[in-house]
Amino acid sequence: MWHVTVRMAWHDRGWDGKICDDPIANTYCTGTHSLLSQRLAREKRAAIEADHSCQPLDTLGEKYLPPCYWTSCAFGKPSTKVVHRHPFGFLKEKKQIKETLPGYSVYTWPFRLAMTKSPGVRKKHGNYFSDLEARIDNYCKRIPLTSGRA
Repeated sequence: MWHVTVRMAWHDRGWDGKICDDPIANTYCTGTHSLLSQRLAREKRAAIEADHSCQPLDTLGEKYLPPCYWTSCAFGKPSTKVVHRHPFGFLKEKKQIKETLPGYSVYTWPFRLAMTKSPGVRKKHGNYFSDLEARIDNYCKRIPLTSGRA
């Protein structure tokens, strides 16, 4: 048995693969309520989402994808076409991965396994462990239903 915890931004439709009913009122993805709240708040376009509320997350194709797409399909049947963009602004257009998130799925990341914490370890490895790829591969192998890394 292997336990996986996934932090999810609040979604007023129950993570069904669609844009929230009222994206403007959903402050959980614009405040400091989740692990990646700053990234969600920075990338969320509430007016665009409001114009397309209740529609599939990938309604606008590559023009705009709500930044909460990582977990907003957890309990939704439809698959969602996504584009992962590098979080650093200067790499956003250069570093992209296109794929389809199957229904009833989420993306997650093992922060505890990936990121260094103590000053001594950080001095030796930097922000991420030098064997990061092996750590992630091992993590994915332990989750029976995972499709692995992109």
